Amino acid sequence: MKKLFAMALVLCMLLGAVSVASAEEVTTLTMWTFIAQHQEFFEKAAERWNGDNPDRPIAVEVTTIGYDDMHNKLKVALQA
Repeated sequence: MKKLFAMALVLCMLLGAVSVASAEEVTTLTMWTFIAQHQEFFEKAAERWNGDNPDRPIAVEVTTIGYDDMHNKLKVALQA
């Protein structure tokens, strides 16, 4: 349950950070995850997005962090 909550929290923070960009600009999404497969999933999803939407490209920066470290980083990030 904690892992699901942490992932939902990260996704909510990500959605709040997305803004509208012009057609030429590459939007960079920075994410933290604690499961390596999530990193692979997001990178492949970005590739599919760029293939389907060449006029609105995105770049994904995914960092895989251990669960305990992720929990502490999220607490600090939310307090900031």
